[in-house]
Amino acid sequence: MKGFRSDNNAGLCAEAVQAILDANDGHCFAYGDDPYTQAAVAELRRIFGPGTAAWFVATGTAANTLAIASLTQPWQRVLCHEHSHYNDDESTAPERITHCRIVQIRAPSGKIGPRDIQQAGQVRGGDVHEPQPGVVTLSNSTEFGLVSLGYQLKFPTQANAVFVELSPSIDAALRDRGYAWYPFGDPQWNMFRAMCSFDTRPEQVDALLADAGAIVAR
Repeated sequence: MKGFRSDNNAGLCAEAVQAILDANDGHCFAYGDDPYTQAAVAELRRIFGPGTAAWFVATGTAANTLAIASLTQPWQRVLCHEHSHYNDDESTAPERITHCRIVQIRAPSGKIGPRDIQQAGQVRGGDVHEPQPGVVTLSNSTEFGLVSLGYQLKFPTQANAVFVELSPSIDAALRDRGYAWYPFGDPQWNMFRAMCSFDTRPEQVDALLADAGAIVAR
């Protein structure tokens, strides 16, 4: 498989594997009192300030929902873009953990602005009959990206992913050549996300571009 589906599909980089093996050697105190946790917290405090506290969790969903829960009360709303990671990719964990209502903000650009937030945060009377605006959550500058293969551009750029609108025939032809990626958004969009991981090489991207160009030119 030529993996452009998700960076989560890739294995660990060699440096991370070696760090785990090094940490696994010998004995030390557990439950956050080990030198590795203390070193990680010290680095976070160096970056974010001496008052920084850190609680490590196993997944991004746990981090996102617990962070929002720490900022809200159960009678509040969480405002986010309709296709934000928080809304589209956390299942029901946000509601289960925060007890807050999610308010989806529709913005064609993939980004939400101050006016969007102001409109979405309006309440009738500010009383107990409806949830009150609590926080706004942003997943990077945008959850979407763009691609410049000669196909239709969709969204602003994201760091390690591009989003392309493909016809079903082109998608099938590239998959037949061993490429794998992730369908994204409404199925009617025919949009796919190609995600790079730590071990993606320039020549692999070049090969994808060449194959896509050859298929389009047929």
